[in-house]
Amino acid sequence: MINQIFPQQVVEDYLSIYIYPDMVHDYYWSQTWDAKFYVDLCCAGFISVTTIQDRETYLLPQIQRSYAVLDWNNVHLSKNVLKIMARGGLLAMDCELKITKNIEAVMAAISDSHGDANWMVEPYRDLLRRVVDLGADKTFAKSFELVAVELRCKAGSDLIAGELGYSIGSVYTSLSGFLDKRHLLSKHMGTVQLLALAGLLHQHGFQFWNLGHPHMQYKRDLGAKPLPRTDFLARWEQACKHSPASGLLYSFDQSVSAHRLVEHWMT
Repeated sequence: MINQIFPQQVVEDYLSIYIYPDMVHDYYWSQTWDAKFYVDLCCAGFISVTTIQDRETYLLPQIQRSYAVLDWNNVHLSKNVLKIMARGGLLAMDCELKITKNIEAVMAAISDSHGDANWMVEPYRDLLRRVVDLGADKTFAKSFELVAVELRCKAGSDLIAGELGYSIGSVYTSLSGFLDKRHLLSKHMGTVQLLALAGLLHQHGFQFWNLGHPHMQYKRDLGAKPLPRTDFLARWEQACKHSPASGLLYSFDQSVSAHRLVEHWMT
């Protein structure tokens, strides 16, 4: 059974007594499509997706039983990426990573890439737009930043890979991403985008990367390790309280060489 969750329950006392210790339930449901409620869920450690039942769309926040956590000393470069770096492929393709608050291009690419399997349906996309609109109000959003990550090649003209995610304090969380496999230059670019983003996060003073579900092979290949809920929340709480040396928006809309960001892990 999936329990309903209400905005008034996403407070420290209720969470610590009723939700965090409950290892039977991880998913909850809501039809409250409110930007503040969404951010409060994020700040409490929930990762929210959607489900459709009887033609009704529901928000599906999950407080996971375990999380895929990428610590910087565990970052792993695959042989394929090392080969690309050795022959200067990212430089030749003029690949750059950009962090932006303009989420539309990445949302559209995620929808196109995942098709019917895409959980980021229109009510959720509209919710994210309202979260971005409220992002300038720091009394509301605190240290929360919703961002799009773009990997573009050919002098920024071609969007090949990317993701949506958010930062809170000194921790970054992924929501959903894509790779345009139709593009001639797409081979291994999904891994490149992950490694480049990891390099940017590390350089900007983030403590770790929360990749959500720990069961996907690409996360393990990147170096992420599963962390049980209790251990994760202890680290999460501390990391959310501390701002990184420079937030993601320090490089807002500034393209950074993907080669240089991946090279960060080779030195």
